[in-house]
Amino acid sequence: MLVTVFVVLFFLMLALGLPIFFSMVLSSALPLFPGLVSFVQFAGWSVAKTMNATGVPIVLFIIAGQVMSSGKLTEKIYDVFNYFLGAKTGFMPIVCILTAMFYSSISGSATAVTAAVGGMCLPLLIEMGYDNAFCTSILMCAGVLGFLIPPSTPLTVVIGLADLDLTTGYYGGAVLGIAIGLMLIVYAYLYCLINGNGNPEVIMSHHNKIRAMGFAKVFSDGIWALLSPLIILGGIFSGLFTVAQAAVVSVVYGAIVSVMIYKTLTWKQCIDTIKEGLEVAVPLLVVLFAANILSSCLEALNAATVIAGLIEKSGAGAMLVTFMIMAALFVLGMFMDSGTACYMLVPIVLPVAFKLGVEPYHLLVGMVGIQSIGLVTPPVGLALFTMLPISKLSVGEISKKLWVPLILFILMCFAFTMFPGFTAWIS
Repeated sequence: MLVTVFVVLFFLMLALGLPIFFSMVLSSALPLFPGLVSFVQFAGWSVAKTMNATGVPIVLFIIAGQVMSSGKLTEKIYDVFNYFLGAKTGFMPIVCILTAMFYSSISGSATAVTAAVGGMCLPLLIEMGYDNAFCTSILMCAGVLGFLIPPSTPLTVVIGLADLDLTTGYYGGAVLGIAIGLMLIVYAYLYCLINGNGNPEVIMSHHNKIRAMGFAKVFSDGIWALLSPLIILGGIFSGLFTVAQAAVVSVVYGAIVSVMIYKTLTWKQCIDTIKEGLEVAVPLLVVLFAANILSSCLEALNAATVIAGLIEKSGAGAMLVTFMIMAALFVLGMFMDSGTACYMLVPIVLPVAFKLGVEPYHLLVGMVGIQSIGLVTPPVGLALFTMLPISKLSVGEISKKLWVPLILFILMCFAFTMFPGFTAWIS
């Protein structure tokens, strides 16, 4: 009975237009009234996980992404890929996709990757004669890989909410993110092969400017940017660092490289950038605070057992439930801010999925992946609206070239989640 009251209360608050934060917190106060929990226990829920091994890395990775973005590491990564691949037919868009993938493993933010890589690469690709709508669409899809490729902030949040191992979750995010990135590369190459490779003279002119810098200059500049994901993710996956320690290393490394090696920031600018990162992190921690309360409330109500029992009685299997969760997130992702639907649903659906035998890491990574698609679709797609002023195109013009990579993106997320046997080694 209490579970039903909770569900009705929660969604009624959302329907009335209350912010997600208040809907989560107010509905989660329900167990106080029948005396299932004390006020002290309820207050303890609010801080139990928010600034633990999940909350601290989130803040630090956001700060590191801000520092590295301001330190112009994106441009150094692009120059290295262009030096080696820029002269090959159809490879300039691929250079930009690879830049976005590498920068995703530094930033942890899809919108930051889209703004940094899209803002730098799109004008260059248009100047080289590539189709504007095509380039905008693939740069948006490549940019939102920052939602998946570690140290993705949304992935860190949902793995933390589930109280699972961050390193294992990062493996899953890396596998799906890289797979989608490779798919985008194949699509971009085939598109250029069929529709032409832009203006060869302009492409070679741009490429030759970078080649004229010489291998030693390009590599010595780019190596510090290229090493950052290898140090951070390599340290995590090898067991050299915990995720929290890797987050600290990423901030220190980004500051040293930006200030002392590239000299793109002063120490004062670096401190200002860290403050900006904290301002970005605080709203996310507020949502995490509410989601942790929601998770603890559902546990107190024994909601997972109740809901799983109802699903089993209905005859729905684990695969159908997984499909319905993914479909719901795909729709919600188009109408909610990035990550919000995941943060809201994870405390509700994951315990039920556990009861039904769904593989948790594949489900969580797939949920993050499918919601990231909302970043490139109206009405609230942050990546889409980041690229609109750069491309000077309408949403309709971009959509004509967006649907193919978008469908491939969706299929990859569903396949990863629905058929975990193909990547069972992750967990």
